[in-house]
Amino acid sequence: MSVPTWEDTQYRCQICMQILSSDLGSEMCPHIVCENIHTVCKKCTLAIRQDPTPKCPQCRQVLRKDNVPNRDVIFMLSIANMRCGGCDNRVAMSCATARKHSKECSENHILCPLLNNDIILSQCTHSMSVSSLWEHCQQFHVSANTNGTSLVTATPCENDMWTAMLSISLTFERNHYTFFTVTTPKSKYNMCVHVTKEESAHADPKIAICVRRFFAETELTFYKKIVSVEVGTMCGILVPIPTMLSVYEDFSSLAKLDSKARADKMIQIPVSLLTQMQRDDEVDVDDALPSTLEMQDSVAPPADSRPNSRVPVTRLKMTLSIQFWFQQNTTAVPLQEPPRSPLNGSKSPEVQ
Repeated sequence: MSVPTWEDTQYRCQICMQILSSDLGSEMCPHIVCENIHTVCKKCTLAIRQDPTPKCPQCRQVLRKDNVPNRDVIFMLSIANMRCGGCDNRVAMSCATARKHSKECSENHILCPLLNNDIILSQCTHSMSVSSLWEHCQQFHVSANTNGTSLVTATPCENDMWTAMLSISLTFERNHYTFFTVTTPKSKYNMCVHVTKEESAHADPKIAICVRRFFAETELTFYKKIVSVEVGTMCGILVPIPTMLSVYEDFSSLAKLDSKARADKMIQIPVSLLTQMQRDDEVDVDDALPSTLEMQDSVAPPADSRPNSRVPVTRLKMTLSIQFWFQQNTTAVPLQEPPRSPLNGSKSPEVQ
């Protein structure tokens, strides 16, 4: 018997058409909305209740006054096996795995997650399939003064591990992208380094640095990931990269996260720290080359009165060196082990 895809109506909210979740705490948890037991996700249930006279979207009856999860549907989802309804993935997946895969499915349609290089750094509004995103970025988001996509050849390490390193020199203004492709004898992996200036009315401006992958999470297993931020010739900091952003995590949504959640997604460095590093480096260089007046024991002018002692962010020059270690996965489709059947305890087979 064939395994249904996630396009089956029993797996989807009939309003937003997203895959339902068996997690009671999820906004995609199925909720009963009327006495006919019609069910939509929690997020859509709350949206319907904003209407002055909320009614069931299916039968038009008045909505129930309470928010009740549909535990029958939740149980069905907890034991369900389904396959992808978009790409050629033939593996039967649990509901949780299918929800995760659906976000990165090559045929899933998403909005471009990058920012435009306009005055206000607006969110790009182009819509496309995941498989088309890389080509779109090459056409619309390559930063000026870059030579297109950089090619990085990975170096083999012990225990089937690989390492790759990329160095980027830039004079930073407000927003910068560097696209690069890491190649191994087996495959190639497209990525992007995003550097942008974030300004807030309640805090000092920050430079945000993140690395985005344009391939499924399951293709590579990352281990150590680090970035060196060098300003001038003598100052620098070494910071771990918290995670690789996915193709569906847009920057506008990341900006709305609290400080802890943002720290789990990107590196944030105060602009004042970087400008101080550049200023100190220029002072050190000046001090290393004493002038004739200094040799005559004249008093040097204070640092704040020296030319260029206040370096604007538009002239901030830095070099980013990114290195990471990874393993290539041989089974790239399942995001976790498929659930065991409640009847015989066997693993879900591949769909024929």
